[in-house]
Amino acid sequence: MSDSNRGSSEAGRGKLMGGSIAAVLGIFLAVVGFVFPFIGNGASIAPGAFGLVLGIAGYALGARRFGVAAIVLCALAMFFGLAVSQGLVPGMEAFTPRE
Repeated sequence: MSDSNRGSSEAGRGKLMGGSIAAVLGIFLAVVGFVFPFIGNGASIAPGAFGLVLGIAGYALGARRFGVAAIVLCALAMFFGLAVSQGLVPGMEAFTPRE
């Protein structure tokens, strides 16, 4: 293997590693988006939105399966957060702004 081929292979592995890290962080933020309403910190779609961006970046960098998993889980977390904030989930209170 020549040095030029090895350099491109290492760059490809670097992109894949970066994409995998971004997608795993996106999955972690999806889990955070699901857990926050249960522990009483309120519902928010911000972790899901940021995780969605990380999942897209992971997919673009080559981590296809992790990227798709992050995108789907973050979209579901965002819908769940919206449903909780509007009072559509039984047993959880709707968001009321503080005065």
